Amino acid sequence: MGQKFIISDFYKNHLLGFQLSDGTVHKIVDLADENIVGNIYCGYISDVVKNIDAAFVQIGSQKGFLSTKKLNRNVQCGDKVLVQVEYDAIKTKDYGLTVNLSLSGTALVLTVGSPAISISKKIQDVDKRTELKEWMKPYRNNDYGFILRTQSQSMTREQILQEADDLIERLEKIRRKFSHSRPKELLWEENKTIIQAKSFLEQHSGEIITDNSFVAEQLKEQGIAFRFFETGKISLYNLYRLDQVVEQCLSKKVWLKSGAYLIFDDTEAFTVVDVNSGKAEIKGDKENVIFQINQEAAWKIAEQMELRNLSGIVLVDFINMKSEEHKEKILELLNQILKSQSVFCKAYGFTRLGLMEISRKKKDKPFHEII
Repeated sequence: MGQKFIISDFYKNHLLGFQLSDGTVHKIVDLADENIVGNIYCGYISDVVKNIDAAFVQIGSQKGFLSTKKLNRNVQCGDKVLVQVEYDAIKTKDYGLTVNLSLSGTALVLTVGSPAISISKKIQDVDKRTELKEWMKPYRNNDYGFILRTQSQSMTREQILQEADDLIERLEKIRRKFSHSRPKELLWEENKTIIQAKSFLEQHSGEIITDNSFVAEQLKEQGIAFRFFETGKISLYNLYRLDQVVEQCLSKKVWLKSGAYLIFDDTEAFTVVDVNSGKAEIKGDKENVIFQINQEAAWKIAEQMELRNLSGIVLVDFINMKSEEHKEKILELLNQILKSQSVFCKAYGFTRLGLMEISRKKKDKPFHEII
């Protein structure tokens, strides 16, 4: 069945993107207009905290956190600053901001503050990589650089250079607008659907499907290949059981095939996952059966962490194992699985009380907050 990216607003009219691999959903992304990640603002510095090299910046009706380490000037309260929203606000944390703007096209990404010309690793043909770099030589400068996306290998020199010029013009237009804008004003709004669709095609040779006519028009305008799903006897979300995936991600209890189950409990400081034997039959070699249930739980926990976009500290209370060897194997298994997460995630081992400690990088809101 391969890779698919399904775009639909079937759940409470909230536009979501579902990434599937061989029919299984492994990631959900927020595509709603309310998501301001990627937007560019004329920020207003409301507070500077020198001991942590940071500033708090007002953007629209929201507030963001900006590291001042990479700024080439001193800032103070009342200053305007050109910023882009890099990370979503999570729990009590403000939006993460950056002054290094990133503007995306079909073939290129313009990167302010990173003046290099780099090429997608998926373009492996040495001659093609050399040719693409040669085409982009005239654009080398100390202000910004470009990333040549996978799509660039199928485009002509004229198309790529035209897009480079368009992105440069967009950057200059944003900068001109910033110079005479009022503090907190929105200067550029990212189309989340287009950005995520391009990102999907950059990473996978898969298919984009939507049942939303407005999204279909947007994709068509951008020249992005997709399939429009006409709802007939069966809906798109029923065909791929997306409604069941959403309901499971919002449920505190998640069942395992063995009859055991997980309980997810979100607190202000961390997330707790409790593994319960439930209806699982524990007969014969009890220690080995428990080990097998905990292995199954490790796979499901990793899956749910990605789908729910859990972040920060996650504590897992596995069913108690007496064997140190089994504990070590669960740790090894979990870290092996976590390597495929979309953000950095690592399990650090069991505490003295027998809780597994996991840390997952904070990026974007958890799914339950989005919905």
